[in-house]
Amino acid sequence: MKRLKTLLPFNYFHYYAFSILIALISYQNLLFCGLYLLFYYLIRNYQHKIKVILVGVSFFIFLLVFDKIEKPKPHGNLFVVVAKSERDGYYRYFVREKRTKYLLFSNEEYQVGDLLEIAFELKEFKAERRPASFNERNYYYSLKIYYQLKALKITKVGERFVLSKIKASLLNYFKSYPPLTKGYIEALLLAENDFSGDFKKSLSLMGISHLFALSGMHLNFFIVLLERLFKSSNKKEVIILVILTIYVIVLGFPISLLRAYLSYLFLMMFKEDGISSLDALSLAFMVLLINPYRCYHTSFILTFLVSFFIIVAGKGFLKTAIVAFLVSLPFLSNFNGGILIISLPFSLLISYLFPIFIFPLTLVSVIPYCSYLSEPLFSSLNNFIAFFQGGLFIKFPYFKLYAISLYLVVIVFVLLAQEKEKMIRRGGYLVLFLLLAYFYPYYNFQGYLYFLDVGQGDATFISRPFNQANILIDANEGTYQFLKTRGEIEIDYFFITHGDLDHCRDAVKILSEFKVANLYLNAYDDSLIVNELEHFNLKRTKDDVFYCGDVLIEVLGPCKDYHNVNDNSLVLRLEIDDKSYLFTGDSSQRRERDLLSYREKLRSDYLHVGHHGSNDATTLDFLKMVNPAYAIISSGVNNYRHPHPEVLERLNAFGVEIMALKETQTIT
Repeated sequence: MKRLKTLLPFNYFHYYAFSILIALISYQNLLFCGLYLLFYYLIRNYQHKIKVILVGVSFFIFLLVFDKIEKPKPHGNLFVVVAKSERDGYYRYFVREKRTKYLLFSNEEYQVGDLLEIAFELKEFKAERRPASFNERNYYYSLKIYYQLKALKITKVGERFVLSKIKASLLNYFKSYPPLTKGYIEALLLAENDFSGDFKKSLSLMGISHLFALSGMHLNFFIVLLERLFKSSNKKEVIILVILTIYVIVLGFPISLLRAYLSYLFLMMFKEDGISSLDALSLAFMVLLINPYRCYHTSFILTFLVSFFIIVAGKGFLKTAIVAFLVSLPFLSNFNGGILIISLPFSLLISYLFPIFIFPLTLVSVIPYCSYLSEPLFSSLNNFIAFFQGGLFIKFPYFKLYAISLYLVVIVFVLLAQEKEKMIRRGGYLVLFLLLAYFYPYYNFQGYLYFLDVGQGDATFISRPFNQANILIDANEGTYQFLKTRGEIEIDYFFITHGDLDHCRDAVKILSEFKVANLYLNAYDDSLIVNELEHFNLKRTKDDVFYCGDVLIEVLGPCKDYHNVNDNSLVLRLEIDDKSYLFTGDSSQRRERDLLSYREKLRSDYLHVGHHGSNDATTLDFLKMVNPAYAIISSGVNNYRHPHPEVLERLNAFGVEIMALKETQTIT
């Protein structure tokens, strides 16, 4: 506790920051409100402890209100382009009307500063479609972008000067540089990560992405250089602040850079008051949360977490590098689906090389013609990084908020050890935590059934308690990313109802990355994907019964060739606990008439509606025989009228509760 009191003295701003942090995580899960009791006990000797708690409670109320406030919508149809990035075959733009930004996609190329007249439909962002998947809404809200403009017609009507045009001009200037040198300059000096997809993947796997994206660490290098450059000036601090302010404004206020800038600003402002680095960081944290949606941005989370733990760890290159890696570990694992064993020592090596080689080389390569020297060096560095990415990879389940919180508490416990030997012993708890996380699927007593929102397609995943059974039915795009969040699992049965891509687009990727004990397709499918599936011990089935753990799986045909890929779909009936589930793939009315011969066997509590709710399926006779209580409809944005209004009417006529994934996202 003495160590803790030394690190967190009973004054200044960090108590208020911690109180706001508890409010933030409590907003995600109310159980975390209990942390206020522990926090109150820790600050019981602080004179203004009640004020500290009230600040947190007030911020919690602010979060509740802020989320309900109607977000600004466009008033006209004139917008100026303030940011541009190129994607595969199209462009992403941020356009602005007055002070409000909007998202725009277009196949046409426009420049920053272009004034566009846009006829549009306003589109809201989707929240998380699948557990632990990309949350489009939270990401764009963190950038203060609340709507997408779905363009019907775009006309350039003029040009305007915007500050971001300066950055765009710099990016355009460096286009003439060799590709690798250009990538390093843009990433490390202009906050524009334009590395290739493969290299980005290598950086992420090796746990060094933060080093290759402009952040507070890089700003600190600039500050050191500027302090040496202006060391003889009486106005040194003012000059540095002016230069940094211009730099941050020109780059468009990237979050991690803004955190470092504000921390430095507050250190200078309150220097005579003896403000600590922790309090400067806390002030920056509170100021940036004027937009509370920033807390959903990974850069925001990592820049403050890593900075906080580096302050707690104290000085020393090795210690700070290890701490930075360990704090980032659960986030890296969530992004990659696990970690490479070699990533820690490799991260230490690159962290050492960065300030003495990589960053100086990037600065020098800005000078014309020096890029011809830097290009082969950057090429060698990229190859060196890529060479080590093929090591032993350990898959971890997705780290949820409570798991990350507990993990960070363990790191604090380790760092508070005053003696090196004691710190090493406490490090064993960190290893134990990671082992428990790795084996979580094997002692998790809960079972899950996920009807996954994979857009206009199908995917269902069943996981039984203690990892006793994992069953996958179909796998449209997005299924693979979901399975990556499950950790080291084996899929006992993988059923592909038929060969249409909206049912098996991720199949080969899953079969290549995961252990799959049994892969089944219907007996008559001759789709193009069959040739690829044959390499993975594909089996055919038409009337089998399987037992997987405590799950009964009955295959209800097809027992004849309908000469139609949809009607040849596998029909599966599963019994799980005391509930039954019927999956009909893309079967049409013709196939449903034949299925009526199974009579009572068709009775099911849940019906996975055939062909995404198409009107050529789900007849009244079929519904009468199945007699479901619930209907799952898996469809996305489409031009087929899925689900069809008449199908919905038929389901409603039978009193069936409808759950459409297009509206409700993944159902668990």
